[in-house]
Amino acid sequence: MKNQDQNADLLKISSAKERHFQEAHRKLIAAIQAHPFLVQGSVNAVPSSSGKERFTWTRKIRAKTKTISLSEPQAAAFQKAIETNRAVEDALRHIHELSQDVLLDGLPSVLKRRKGGSSGDHEKAS
Repeated sequence: MKNQDQNADLLKISSAKERHFQEAHRKLIAAIQAHPFLVQGSVNAVPSSSGKERFTWTRKIRAKTKTISLSEPQAAAFQKAIETNRAVEDALRHIHELSQDVLLDGLPSVLKRRKGGSSGDHEKAS
């Protein structure tokens, strides 16, 4: 933990990147607060022979496609949970990218030896 504290002291982050980072966290929190259930897959409406729509939820589980019949209220709830899950995944993907950029750009990096150079030649890794 002591090393993490030292890194936090060394971290140089621009105010623009900090704003982007805080906004990404706000979007993630807002998505989860709006609807706490997260489900992967898709909901489909399939017309039946009686003319009434039938709903199914499909998702991959251990490399196999699993389809389950749903009632109309279940289909609506699953659809909302799927939309929330996608928003959360998008927000996390953005946070991952921002985190990587901040940590690579904001902390001192190692010096790499230049190819073909003498033993005393070094360049900063990017």
